[in-house]
Amino acid sequence: MAEASYPPELSYHEEHDWARIDGDVATFGVTWYAQDQLGEVVFFDPPTVGKSVRRGDPYA
Repeated sequence: MAEASYPPELSYHEEHDWARIDGDVATFGVTWYAQDQLGEVVFFDPPTVGKSVRRGDPYA
């Protein structure tokens, strides 16, 4: 397993997800802690392309 990394350029949420904002594109992910706690992720329902999300609101 790779060593845990929390790059400062990512925006982190208290529920252990993160977003990388590049212009008007956001890439979402989960922290190392969440990966360890969740185990295998078998399903993810991402937001619809073009959907606007606001800070603190659920996006899925």
